[in-house]
Amino acid sequence: MKDYFRLTLATDITVLQAAEAQKETGKGLPSELPPAVRWILSAFDRDRAMTLCSDAEAEVQTEVRSEANGEVQGGILLKLGEKALCPEEYRIEVDADSITILAADDLGAVYALLFLSNEFLGVHPFWFWNDQKFAKRTHTDIPYGIYKAPVYRIRYRGWFVNDEVLLDAWKTKTPWEQENAWRMVFEALLRCGGNITIPGTDFNSRRNREIAAGMGLWITHHHAEPLGAELFVRAFPGEIPTYSQNPELFHSLWEKAVVEQKDRKILWNVGFRGQGDYAFWGDDSSCDTPEKCGALIRRAIEKQMEIVKKYIENPVFSTNLYGEIMELYRSGYLAFPEGVIKIWADNGFGKMVSRRQVNHNPRVGALPVDGDAGPHGVYYHASFYDLQASNHITMSPCSPAFIIGEMENALEAGTEEYLIVNSGSVKPHILTLDLLRRIWRDGTAKQESFLTDYVGQYYGGDTTAIKQCAEEYWNCTILYGRHEDERGGEEYYHYTARYLAASWMRGEDEETQEDMLWATGDIGFKAQVSLFQRQMEKGIPRWQALWQKCRALIREEPDTYRLFADTIGLQVRLHLTGQQGLYAFCRSYEAYLTGSYALAYAYADEARVQFGAGVEAMDEAEHDVWAGIYRNDCLTNVRLSVDVMDALRRWLRVTREWDKPGYQWQVEYLIPGGRTGAYKMNNPRLHLSDDELGRALREKLL
Repeated sequence: MKDYFRLTLATDITVLQAAEAQKETGKGLPSELPPAVRWILSAFDRDRAMTLCSDAEAEVQTEVRSEANGEVQGGILLKLGEKALCPEEYRIEVDADSITILAADDLGAVYALLFLSNEFLGVHPFWFWNDQKFAKRTHTDIPYGIYKAPVYRIRYRGWFVNDEVLLDAWKTKTPWEQENAWRMVFEALLRCGGNITIPGTDFNSRRNREIAAGMGLWITHHHAEPLGAELFVRAFPGEIPTYSQNPELFHSLWEKAVVEQKDRKILWNVGFRGQGDYAFWGDDSSCDTPEKCGALIRRAIEKQMEIVKKYIENPVFSTNLYGEIMELYRSGYLAFPEGVIKIWADNGFGKMVSRRQVNHNPRVGALPVDGDAGPHGVYYHASFYDLQASNHITMSPCSPAFIIGEMENALEAGTEEYLIVNSGSVKPHILTLDLLRRIWRDGTAKQESFLTDYVGQYYGGDTTAIKQCAEEYWNCTILYGRHEDERGGEEYYHYTARYLAASWMRGEDEETQEDMLWATGDIGFKAQVSLFQRQMEKGIPRWQALWQKCRALIREEPDTYRLFADTIGLQVRLHLTGQQGLYAFCRSYEAYLTGSYALAYAYADEARVQFGAGVEAMDEAEHDVWAGIYRNDCLTNVRLSVDVMDALRRWLRVTREWDKPGYQWQVEYLIPGGRTGAYKMNNPRLHLSDDELGRALREKLL
């Protein structure tokens, strides 16, 4: 007797619902099934079509039946609504003739079929995002036995798809109808065992609620949008947007939001920051003491909870201890109702301390301490955007070992109820997201085994060499502060160069660049530029050496290392070109101070070229389905750095090169004999364009 079940393209799936939900619907996908079950049945068929083939290499569309009773031999029987199981739980019983899936609810069914897809079809959590390649076979054998849902360390676990600008401008070209970028985001989250999401920001969050809920996910809300309500200023233009003056209008907005979402699985986020993502008392002068601010927030939260309880039985609530809210809570000016999940946030760089606000960086601990009544959770950044030093289009500059340590500390402090990860636009942050999905399942991980497993799942070729490149990545990231988490992402180079260039061209280079004090301390502008120059001089050789290793692999077998080039290779290039661009900018200013204006121009042009190489690296990664994925890089905005350096070289040319004939550097450096030869007062040739002049001077002077 065989000890396995053989799964093929032709294997039927039959769905049985709990008695109270049973209804004969005949053949096809029954519309009476929960939307998430209909979706996962379709997705499972797709997974089989990607990984299996018939004996005749012909794909067969499976038939899904919904029946009120009866047993099915030789197929998969999915039983929904099993009351013996906990919510979201499943149990898979496999024998030689059939697979029986017992699912507590729609999400239990989703997880069960995704488990079979991952474990036996080999479709990994980030198959789509990492271009996983499949070798088709006629069948896969599932060993006889019982498979149970894992017990997750964290109850509510998911992604906040925040700063999702890459997704906004990218149109996928997948071969499946009805699938788009957002569906693939939520599918990856479900494959990671996630069960909750903030499905984008502002308009996106409201537009994507239905998609995410239709795939079985819980929905929660941005801390600046309590209960997921529309912004006051949009709903009531012309009205004063302060709670102290217009509480009834806020109440109507909150109630409208609850009514719109009451039929979905919602974790209701309560709180009050005001109309923007900043403290409300900036707009409300009546709250002029911490006591008044805390009292107003408490009143708003109690009203929000009252409205929710009017429509929802046993609702779940959360609130974010973010920025000024945590300060009020820590100082005793704000208390929360019992049972509300308090969500603590990292500083954007993975450390569980308060976020730096421009130059203010108190690094107050952001974890519960003795006496902080639970439940507690964490908001953690894989992607971050701070206009200073963060990582938006590259992965975390802090190592997996550092992240693991922070999450272990957080769990030890009692934050097991909730973990939501800022996933950005997903694509640049897959490695970090994969690490965090292991942590929310097991409570920990080990960098060595994690990287071995991750690289082995997705990358072809010499996986040992790829793993070594990944490990060296975190050794190369620049440590700009005294603490281990004070490491620069790619924004460090671009915002620094743009801030300093703008100050220089405005004639403010005799003053300290105030926006850079967090990185330099209170030193003069010239000293600030010199500090960054020394940092880049130290960092560039490390990134160059790593890029040489990456490039050697990529050149060896371009097809085999395509994914490596698009991920780790791309991010190494973004760091290298960013550092080289910032370094060249600093050298430009150094030359300017000595009166070597043509040299300053050449270095400014070199900065433009290096930043432009970063754009070229992103362009090279935009192939096939990923065409246009980096088109809307508007937060780091590498293209803007190119434009600013272009403006700088033009400014230098106009202010320091143009004598009366207007081609001084062309004569002095590029015409044989220069001013000592036969020189005419009128220019016998067209002036060189900036691209031509920049190229020529770089070749001559650098």
